[in-house]
Amino acid sequence: MKIADDKAYWDRMAQGYDRHTQKSGKLYKRLIEMIETELPQDASVLDIGTGTGDIPLQICQAVGHVEAIDFSEEMIRQARLKAAQNGIENIVFRVQHTSHLPYENQFFDRVIITNVVHILPHPGQILNEAYRVLKDNGKLIVPTYLHNESWMSRIISHFLKMKGHPVYTRFDSGSLKGFIEEHKFAVVRQIFLKGIMPLSFVAAIKQKA
Repeated sequence: MKIADDKAYWDRMAQGYDRHTQKSGKLYKRLIEMIETELPQDASVLDIGTGTGDIPLQICQAVGHVEAIDFSEEMIRQARLKAAQNGIENIVFRVQHTSHLPYENQFFDRVIITNVVHILPHPGQILNEAYRVLKDNGKLIVPTYLHNESWMSRIISHFLKMKGHPVYTRFDSGSLKGFIEEHKFAVVRQIFLKGIMPLSFVAAIKQKA
């Protein structure tokens, strides 16, 4: 039932989601720049929890192909509209839950999970699936809000939770790094970004089992 509640929340948010992200325009611009430095030319990329598709729509010219998924039908509908309006053809947007991805083992060069792991009830499942679909030595990119980094971020996090925003795990910089490394990834880059809600940009390489 909780998953259904979360899905309903994101479906409601879809219409105004771009206005929300535009309020953090400088942060998102910086994120895109950092993500692009981790993308080899002609890479195959999976974007998990794509929302209305902002990240794949901005990186698609730098890579070969992007699969972008979200479990909200409304988010994906908005993303497809934007792709069509801009004539972009190398992104496939799918409605898909994160726990069982419809891709073969070692399929992608890069997996991007932006601001998602903290809002899932079982975040380990998404990293297990990311590990499975990444090629050997492929890279995981996990920019994540740090709801437990400071007293201010904890206050904001609890306020968001009261308003219905899903928050399941409150990471700080150290616990986020530890969580990723527990799932057989080696963190090679971690950058702290200041903001009303601070964010940690993490890039990690898939380690062989």
